[in-house]
Amino acid sequence: MSGVFDGKSGSGSGGPPANKPETTTKGSIIGAGKDTHSIEFDNETGEMQVLLASHLARYREELFRDLYENFYLASPNDDQMRNMSQFIDEWLKKKEAES
Repeated sequence: MSGVFDGKSGSGSGGPPANKPETTTKGSIIGAGKDTHSIEFDNETGEMQVLLASHLARYREELFRDLYENFYLASPNDDQMRNMSQFIDEWLKKKEAES
């Protein structure tokens, strides 16, 4: 999960891509939340990036801390990526409700 914390996974501009394929040429697994985020794990480098929609960027640091606590050393398979994506969706909904 070091890629989540390496400063390369900014909020992006305009949110996650709408029709991104499930895998890329580098062997990455991509999971996407509705209009909130996208996750990319590069199997070659072990780097993970979580991109948040621009309107959710204020939650970036806190979300990444919670992701790290809940998914540290998790295997980056399809099921785990779905679990992580679901975690992010639920986490963001909770934060938005608190605001």
